[in-house]
Amino acid sequence: MLWDLHDFASRADRRWLYPDEMRQRWGGDARPIARQAERDLLVSWALAVEKLKPAYADAEQWQAKVDLLRSAALIFAPATRTFQRVGLPAGKRIPSLLFALALHRNRRDELGQLGEAPLREMIEQSLQCRPGPWTAKVRRWLSDWATETRMHQPNVKALIQTSVRVHPA
Repeated sequence: MLWDLHDFASRADRRWLYPDEMRQRWGGDARPIARQAERDLLVSWALAVEKLKPAYADAEQWQAKVDLLRSAALIFAPATRTFQRVGLPAGKRIPSLLFALALHRNRRDELGQLGEAPLREMIEQSLQCRPGPWTAKVRRWLSDWATETRMHQPNVKALIQTSVRVHPA
């Protein structure tokens, strides 16, 4: 997973990552990164790429690339520290929960490590993104997570239900 993400981060000509393809390439069991050193690497790539936009790159496409790396960092290195360092995707194109689509369903509750406030912000940002196939998939993913979660702290079900009411499709 880290090799794929590094390749994406380091190549200026690559502008998109597909969560479904990534999950298949990673063996169908994508999971958050366990070691802090590897988490820090992923976060550093997200921060560095933002500053390395080539002059010829389209600003909106480059922002999408940076936001994809932010989403990947938030999902694969879920921690309050990650959230504080990378923040939410800046545009309305990339849901912060996009790479949650790559997680195995048994791994979703690990996102609780982000803490209640960051998780709420990620859910709301994801629901506020422009309509499209990926945002629709994230909405379905959130709906499934709300019905299947075992987390009570933070109360994921309540966070999702409240956010969906405030930001209907």
